Amino acid sequence: MPKLIQENRTAWDKLGDLKSMKNPNPEDIERQKECIKKTEKQIQEASFNTDLFFREIGYLYETIIILNKDSGTLGLPAEEDIIHVCASLFIEGNSLELIDGEGFYMPERWIRRVFKKVSDIIGTQNVFTLSVLGLQSSGKSTLLNTMFGSQFPTSSGICTKGIQMHLLPLQRNHRFQFILILDTEGLRSPELSDGKYDIDNQLATVITGIGDTTVLNIMRENSSFVSDILQVVVHAFLCLKLADSNIDIRKSCSFIHHNVTSVTAQDKMRPAIFHLMSTLVSVTKEAAEMEGISDISEFNQIIQINMSSQVWFLPNLWQGFTPMSRINSEYSGQVADIKCKLIEQATYDTRKAYGSLNGVISQTRDLWKGILSEDFVFCFRNSLEIRAYNLLENKVLHWSSEMQCFLQEKCVETSQKEFAKCGNQKKLNDAAIKVNTILLDLLLSKKIDIAQQMEAFFNKNDFGETVRQWKNITKHEFDKTCNEILSSCEKETERFRAKKSFEIFQTTNSFEHEDKLHKKSMKLAKSLHDPSIRPDEIDRQIEMIWHEFIKEIRGKDQVPMVYFFRQRLYELFRNEQSLLELIKQKIL
Repeated sequence: MPKLIQENRTAWDKLGDLKSMKNPNPEDIERQKECIKKTEKQIQEASFNTDLFFREIGYLYETIIILNKDSGTLGLPAEEDIIHVCASLFIEGNSLELIDGEGFYMPERWIRRVFKKVSDIIGTQNVFTLSVLGLQSSGKSTLLNTMFGSQFPTSSGICTKGIQMHLLPLQRNHRFQFILILDTEGLRSPELSDGKYDIDNQLATVITGIGDTTVLNIMRENSSFVSDILQVVVHAFLCLKLADSNIDIRKSCSFIHHNVTSVTAQDKMRPAIFHLMSTLVSVTKEAAEMEGISDISEFNQIIQINMSSQVWFLPNLWQGFTPMSRINSEYSGQVADIKCKLIEQATYDTRKAYGSLNGVISQTRDLWKGILSEDFVFCFRNSLEIRAYNLLENKVLHWSSEMQCFLQEKCVETSQKEFAKCGNQKKLNDAAIKVNTILLDLLLSKKIDIAQQMEAFFNKNDFGETVRQWKNITKHEFDKTCNEILSSCEKETERFRAKKSFEIFQTTNSFEHEDKLHKKSMKLAKSLHDPSIRPDEIDRQIEMIWHEFIKEIRGKDQVPMVYFFRQRLYELFRNEQSLLELIKQKIL
C-alpha cells in the first residue's frame, strides 16, 4: 500500500510539471490523468476493511438467494447461520451497508432477510429513522458519532461510501423503541466531480425518502447546495408518487449549520432562510404543474420544515489552531441538545406513524425501484435545469418536426413531378438522382434557416447560460436528425421510383417481355420431352429461365459517381454552410 500511495503522489507531481510547461502537450496530460486514475483504482482495490468483507458476504448470499441455490452445496456456511450472525452484530451496534458506494447497488433481498432476523430477535418494535445529508467533509459522521455514540468512520476526503445504517435502542418512549440512523457519503465530491449529478441526486432522494427526519448538514451559512438538492428531491418524489402511490413522500427535514459561532446568526440569516423557503415553494408548485398534480402547491406538503424550530447552529468541533487545537465542549453540549429536540419532535408528531424494520425495508425497496426507473430527473443540478432542458427539448422537437414535414412534403411533390415526365427506365433512374439532389439542396437551405432560429434561441432565452451549456450537443443531435430525415426521404423516393418503374414496364414492355418469356418457355418444353428427366431438374430449369428473365427486365444504368461524391462532401462539411453553398454551385 505505501508503494501504491507513493506512485499516486509521483503521478500527481508529474501532472503538475506537465501543466506548468510553456507549451504542454494535451495528449501527455491526458495520459498522465489516466495514470492517476489507474493508481487510485489500484489503491482502492488494495484497501481492505470489515465493511468490505461484510459487503462481499452480502453480495455472495444475495446471488445465492436470487439463484435459489443451497449454500451448503457450494461449500459455504448455511444461509440462516450467516444471516443470524449479521443480524446479531447489527443489534450489538455494528453498522450495516444499505447501498454500496462503489457500484451504487442495494442487495435488497439480503438486507430484507437480515432485517427480518433482527425483527425476530428484538420483536416487532417501532423504529424512528434519522438520516443525515451534506457535502463531503461537512462533519456528517462526526455529528452522528457525537449525537449517538456510533462509530462511523471519520477523516478528510471520502470516508463514508454509499449509505451505512446503525441501530440504537431507545428507552422510555411510547412511540418508538429504536432509532435507525443512516449515514451517507458526502455530496459534490471533488474526487468525483465530472459535471454529473445523477449519483448525488439519487443518494439524496434515497436518504431523504427513507428517513422519517433528515438532518441537512451545512458548513457555515452557505445553503446553496441544499436548495439545488432539495429541488431535485421534490421533483423526484412527485414522479415517484405518480409511478407508485404506495411510496410515502411526506418527510421532515432539519437544518444544522456548522462552524457558526455568532449568537446573532439566526437573526442575521433569517432573510436568507425565508428566501430559500420561498424558492422551494415556487419550485414545488412548478414541478407539480409539470407532472400534472393539482393538489400539491407547497413545499411543506412533501418535506416538512419549520424554519423557526428546525434550524440550528453549531460551533466548530475543534477549538484553537492545529496542532494545539482541542475538542470544543460547547459543540458536544449543543449536539446533545439538538438530539433531544429531534427525538422530542418525532415523539410528539402525531401525523407520523412509525413502523417496524420490515416496513422500513419495504419502503426502501419501493423507493429504490422507483429511483432506478425515474433516471431523467436525477441528471440535473436543480429544478431550474430541468425546466430549461424541457424548454430546449420542446424547441428541438419543433425544429425537427418542421424539418421533417417540410422535406417529406417536398419529397412527395418533387418525386411525382419528376417521375411523371419519364417514359423509360433510363430517364427514370436519372430523375431519381435528380430528386435526391434537389432534396439535399432543400435540406441544406432549410437547415440554414433553422440554424439561425437555433442561434437566436440560445442567445436570447429565459434561462441564459443554463440552456447554452447544451448548445453544442443540441446542434450535433439536430445534424443526426437531419441525416435520418434525408435517409428516410431517399427511401421514399426509391419507393416512388419502383412504383413508376413497374408502371413503365407494364405500359411499354409488357407484350415484348411476354413474347420473349413465351418463346423461352416453349423451347424449354420441347427439350424436356425425355421421360428420364427428373421433376426436380425440370423445376431447376424453369427457375433458371425465370431468374434470367427478372434480371434482364430489372437491368438499369449505374448511378453516376457525382451524386455519391456530392453526398459525401455534404456529410464531411455539414457544419460549414459556406462550403456547402460552394459545393452546390460547382458540383452539378
